[in-house]
Amino acid sequence: MYCAILIIHCLLLRRFIESMMRRKFDLWGGELTNLGEFCNPDNKPLEEIIAANDGENPCTGYLLGFVKDILGYLIVGVAIVVVAVPEGLPLAVMISLSYSISKMLADNNFVKRLASCEIMGGANNICSDKTGTLTKNQMTWTQIWAANDFKLKDVDGTTPHNVSEFIQAEKTKELLNQSVACNCIGTVTDAGATELAMLKFISRCGCDYEAYRTKFLPKEYLRFQFDSSRKRMSTVLVLPENHENGHNKRLLTKGASEIVVETCSHYLDANGERVELDDNKKQELAATIKTYAKQALRTIAFAYKDLADGEGGPEHDDKADGSKLANIELEGLTLIAIAGIKDIIRDEVPGAVITCAQAGVRVRMVTGDNKITAIAIAKECGIIENEEEELQECVCMEGPEFNEYVGSLVHKKTRERILVMGADVPNETIGNLDAMKKVRNNLKVLARSRPNDKYIMVAGLRQLGDIVAVTGDGTNDAPALKKADVGFAMKTGT
Repeated sequence: MYCAILIIHCLLLRRFIESMMRRKFDLWGGELTNLGEFCNPDNKPLEEIIAANDGENPCTGYLLGFVKDILGYLIVGVAIVVVAVPEGLPLAVMISLSYSISKMLADNNFVKRLASCEIMGGANNICSDKTGTLTKNQMTWTQIWAANDFKLKDVDGTTPHNVSEFIQAEKTKELLNQSVACNCIGTVTDAGATELAMLKFISRCGCDYEAYRTKFLPKEYLRFQFDSSRKRMSTVLVLPENHENGHNKRLLTKGASEIVVETCSHYLDANGERVELDDNKKQELAATIKTYAKQALRTIAFAYKDLADGEGGPEHDDKADGSKLANIELEGLTLIAIAGIKDIIRDEVPGAVITCAQAGVRVRMVTGDNKITAIAIAKECGIIENEEEELQECVCMEGPEFNEYVGSLVHKKTRERILVMGADVPNETIGNLDAMKKVRNNLKVLARSRPNDKYIMVAGLRQLGDIVAVTGDGTNDAPALKKADVGFAMKTGT
């Protein structure tokens, strides 16, 4: 409306100035017609001029025409304000948002709600998942520890690996093949990115994983699935014959290296012999895991345990009350190997992070990886600069640490901790809002995060007045995606 009025004023002013210049600024004189033209350049008698114009006097002066123009413009402006704006504004907004959706669809972004286009434009915080969002989700097994550390050659190739270069003992090779083949889901053409890298690796080592599954997995077998709180996956094999414990069941576990190593009491040496895992060896393994993590490698440990008859219950599936871990997974395992798996950063990510920073949008990485790996990847992306994590507090935190630091999520009235996130949203509040303010200013990486940690992060930022966008590619991201002002569900995941 204001733009229309301004345009009208400008047009009137221009016409007024031009006409006044032509007639020497004589507003009230009669030598001009109402169109601003000279009506009597030849100085004819007025009677002749009136006769020539069908009895009308054209020399009425410019003022009448000027006033008519003002009234005409005013009527048009009022008509626009009264009729067009109330009726056309909702339509104009709808067309604008629909156009935005079509443009985003061209970039492979499907928008579920029209209003999201407007909200995402005002976001000042992005909590981004790592795998499949910041990275390509194309995993490659690049390093292995099997009694000794070894960097694999031609990791992107298809030719067979020379297994004797990094595994000397047949027993170790056999147990690693069992651990990958029988404790993974899918095939080399249809599997998750991490398990796909594992299956491709043992295939290049000469292992037929389908044959192993046929041999060791009956129609019904016991499996404890991976989830973000367990950080591991376990399967119980049925061996063709009894092992040294006089039973034919074997537990295979793979998962976050530092967590699996903590459950191990032994490891396999270069000769494939079980050796007790003492403090010195644990420190050596911790150093190896740290070295892998600093190279931005995801570290995964493989371990096994030959079960005794009735161990962990008649079916080996007993659990402590409230625990997601089976008793047989908690201790007494033997470490087979540790894998270092690389996930390549997307080429466009560092530039996008810089663009967001210039626009005043803070990018935070939320991942299930360990702290060292998360920091290394964040530096590759440009989320963390130099040694920022060492110079400032709360730049990188682990999920459980963050949860305790901000006081978790509590009920507004009773101040009791909320266990089921999202069940009573109006009464949810951060336990320690002052700590959350510090996290808001400093935190850039949340490692080893669980679904509840992501939810609390989003809830805290929103409570402090931020507009939060969340990206996620798995079911574990669903609570945070729902809680955010705008959620981006990535096609690459589940």
